[in-house]
Amino acid sequence: MKVLLDIKDNKVDFVMELLKNLSFVKTETLGPAKDKSVKNIYKQKFRNEMEQTIKEIKADFHEKNNKNKKLRKSA
Repeated sequence: MKVLLDIKDNKVDFVMELLKNLSFVKTETLGPAKDKSVKNIYKQKFRNEMEQTIKEIKADFHEKNNKNKKLRKSA
């Protein structure tokens, strides 16, 4: 599994040393260019997930609204 960590600058050395001492963990430091592209990927993924969530909420709202209209008409 891959995990991306955002670590405060003043804690990087400590955390990296800790991770390097764990035999089951591989570490890689991202350079500025790779860091920027990873952030862009996550921003796009977040944006896509938010858009999908908004669509689902709107669809749910319209479905409930239509049910309420039908109930009012039949009453």
